[in-house]
Amino acid sequence: MKGEALDQAFAGMMVAEHQKIIPLYERATNDGHNPKLRQIAEEGLPMLRDHLQRARAITAK
Repeated sequence: MKGEALDQAFAGMMVAEHQKIIPLYERATNDGHNPKLRQIAEEGLPMLRDHLQRARAITAK
């Protein structure tokens, strides 16, 4: 694969993976017992959500 096909395949994988990981981060922010891990999850969520939005935009083309 190369070009647009590669871009679409990669973005599709990113959508799928981010859809798996975001709920885990959300759970860690709400139910996490370790304050440091909760902080990492809280700080990482906006970035993950942004990446998911960007990957979805690529796959919508």
